[in-house]
Amino acid sequence: MVSQILSHTPLWVWALLAVLISRGVAALKERPFRVAAVLLFPLVMVAGGIFGMVNRYGADRAVLACWAAGFLSVAAIGYLSVPEGAVFGTRAKPRQVGSAVPLVMILSIFVVKYALEIAFAMRPDIIGEAPASLAVALLLGGLAGLMAGRVAKFVAKAHALPQPALDHGAVQRAPQFEAGIAAG
Repeated sequence: MVSQILSHTPLWVWALLAVLISRGVAALKERPFRVAAVLLFPLVMVAGGIFGMVNRYGADRAVLACWAAGFLSVAAIGYLSVPEGAVFGTRAKPRQVGSAVPLVMILSIFVVKYALEIAFAMRPDIIGEAPASLAVALLLGGLAGLMAGRVAKFVAKAHALPQPALDHGAVQRAPQFEAGIAAG
């Protein structure tokens, strides 16, 4: 049965898994922190999650409300879970410490979504059942919220970093440079 499931999995799923693993492995090392790059991945995940929910269940208000409840409640946990010192440096050049948490989160989201797709393929009748759809929405919203909450805290920490100190020597030399040009 496992070989049948794996053989029927589209190739793009394995390519996606490879990309997700590479992102998670990159997060193991200390690295520069670029706000735009850090925001992109969770935004894609949240948009994909909402699109997937609407695609599977339609614009069912109860399903979307459960997704939003999971997202908001777990986003707070994600926000609070970022340790002190996770972002350091200056506001102009922030850096992020390496961590296994992003890799674990990414793989958890992938495994949960993959398992749900297998369950839905094996039992398509459960897709429309309210308890299953609400539970799925709550779970997927929570996973998206965990990632978004962590990213929000990283961005807040990056913005709270000190500005780089000005080179006062360069400021003092500027008038001398201008005087030299005027005299020359």
